[in-house]
Amino acid sequence: MSVAEMQRSIDNGYALAEFSSLCVPSACPETMYPPKFIIELRNRLFEEHKDELSNPVVMGRIQDQILKEYKAYLMKTPSAKFFVGSKTINQAFNKMFITGGIETSFGGNTVVKGSLYEGWDLSVFPALCNNSIEGSYDRGASTADGGKKVKDIIRVTQNILVSDKDCGTKVGIPWVLTEVDIERTVGSYAYTSDNKMVLLSEEVIRSFIGEPLIIRSPVCCDAEHGDSCPQCAGDSNSKNPRGISSGSSKIGSNLMIASLKGMHKGSKIDLVKYDLDLVLS
Repeated sequence: MSVAEMQRSIDNGYALAEFSSLCVPSACPETMYPPKFIIELRNRLFEEHKDELSNPVVMGRIQDQILKEYKAYLMKTPSAKFFVGSKTINQAFNKMFITGGIETSFGGNTVVKGSLYEGWDLSVFPALCNNSIEGSYDRGASTADGGKKVKDIIRVTQNILVSDKDCGTKVGIPWVLTEVDIERTVGSYAYTSDNKMVLLSEEVIRSFIGEPLIIRSPVCCDAEHGDSCPQCAGDSNSKNPRGISSGSSKIGSNLMIASLKGMHKGSKIDLVKYDLDLVLS
């Protein structure tokens, strides 16, 4: 391609931008109203479980079944590649076209069977309003509180430094690694059963899954003045002299992010299966 051809190609590309106000991807008719078979499925499931709809587990299973088939239907439409995604289906489309689910506010639960498309029953309208009021304040306040905790933790830990010398402690946190620990322990130092210190990469962690280790931690560090040595701080934190402070602030950040996500939850109930042996171990 010559320089002139390249320039012409760029000019043509910019010229297409002028058409964006007229020719843009948008919704197709299938995304503007619910298909009949989905409403029939919803009504059948609601009738079969009419005495259990206030149970979040039951409602969650019903929604999962309906939305699975609804998503399969929408993925065959012209809007699938640019307009329709799982988040849109589970939150916006679910409430607009299928069901309001369970509105929880001020300690009470109200089942909203219908959708916005069908027009909500006025008897559930107070619950919808209360949920919006409570959500606006409670989740907003939680988000603000998470942001405050970030700053509080930084203030408390800002004088903790990472030194350049290994404190040599043999004390740490006893840990039997599993698959779920890979991301959180990468970059940490640990003592193996034969008292050998290793840096935990993903590959090393996988080789020690199921075996007891002693994880080095700032909590157990013997550095002076309340500081931490590089080995107790971990490979990532030790790259910054104030890495302990920035790492600690993640606690408040996680609270803030969780609250922000909660504000956009919508009416979809997510069901998570927990292994109690893993949770309580």
